[in-house]
Amino acid sequence: MNSIEVFIFGLVLLVFLLNFIASIFILRDEALDRFKIIVQLLIIWLLPLVGSIIIISLLWSYRDTTHKTDTSSNSGGYMVDSAGGGSD
Repeated sequence: MNSIEVFIFGLVLLVFLLNFIASIFILRDEALDRFKIIVQLLIIWLLPLVGSIIIISLLWSYRDTTHKTDTSSNSGGYMVDSAGGGSD
């Protein structure tokens, strides 16, 4: 194998691994319904490199926003609004 073939093989392997990882993220996400799962899987596998990067970043940003909680001592476990009061 020459260097071009090795590069192409590595690139194809990288794209396949990214698509596989993105597919696992989608299939393990309990917040998605069947339609969203199918559409996102189609995006990943029909747009090989770009699709997997977009879907992984979207799922990761969604995961970050849903798992953040306010841990400040004045909140008492409640979300604090901009006026500083707690919500019930």
